[in-house]
Amino acid sequence: MADPLEPAGTEPAATEGAGAEGAGAEVDDAPARRLGRALAGLPLGPRCVGGLELGLVGVDPFGTPPVARATRARLAAVPDGARVEVFTRFARVARDVEGLQALAARAALRVHVVFATPDRALARALEPGAPTPARRVQTLAALARAGVPVGVVCAPVLPGATDGPRDLRELVSAARMAGARWFGARVLRLPDGPGGDDLRRELLAAAEAWRPEVGQRWRRWYRGGPGPSAGVEDRVLCLVDALRRQYRLACPWEADAPAGAERAPGRSARAGGWDPRQLGLFGADRAAAGVTPGAAAKAPGVIGAVGVASGGERPARGGGAVARPLRASRALGGGRATGAA
Repeated sequence: MADPLEPAGTEPAATEGAGAEGAGAEVDDAPARRLGRALAGLPLGPRCVGGLELGLVGVDPFGTPPVARATRARLAAVPDGARVEVFTRFARVARDVEGLQALAARAALRVHVVFATPDRALARALEPGAPTPARRVQTLAALARAGVPVGVVCAPVLPGATDGPRDLRELVSAARMAGARWFGARVLRLPDGPGGDDLRRELLAAAEAWRPEVGQRWRRWYRGGPGPSAGVEDRVLCLVDALRRQYRLACPWEADAPAGAERAPGRSARAGGWDPRQLGLFGADRAAAGVTPGAAAKAPGVIGAVGVASGGERPARGGGAVARPLRASRALGGGRATGAA
């Protein structure tokens, strides 16, 4: 397996776009970059009430060496027993593995590795400067091997664009094989109320410039407030919950329960115990995602050719586990199931 860590002081912000996972299609991604800049101001998950949250909104706590040094100082000062939530896209977090191990031993630490999409070209546009999805899987595996409590957050899920069953299944599969303990997905919520109007207008305009059909859908779906119409969000949450069950991953937040769903017998919400059957998740989305009761993870992904040695699903010949070869990513904006009507 390739070393998931970089030589000290060299985060591959600009060069990761061309890696082992193959070169994405050459396209004009300026509209997607505009959308990515607007999305950067939105939270990646729910607020951590009574605890410390780093990277939930805005600056990534491990995005640059100076910010990473400040983050180390803040984590070292965390009192015993405190709750700490760290959200990051950068491999630099794995260089602090000893400090994270020590913190996890005395505090309620959770590290969330953030993905917007498994598609390398689209990720490069929506998350400029961030490592490729393949590299993030390697970072996740390095933290998992070290015993750091780590999972995946897919945020924001863009309705009609990155909510396709195949994309979500690829992320959940990669997370499980890399040793993640949980998988969370946050459907896009637009700013609402005083102070949020300008950003809301920019997000809708950027979406229309990127993919006109997506922008038009968003104007309909988000007409009633910050969240999309109930059926749109519930469909994504039900699909994610079914995938979590198949891959035996926990749900990081109780708020991820689909509206109207009931807890499955003998399971807690934190363990992903919401019954997708309450909303009839046995149609095209379930079949497209390859979700079948008791099915093993068999389909390849698009994240990249990554070797992962962790606590994942498939035993390797020499012990441990490896990620199966993942096929090269699709082109930006290429044909894919959007999972939205």
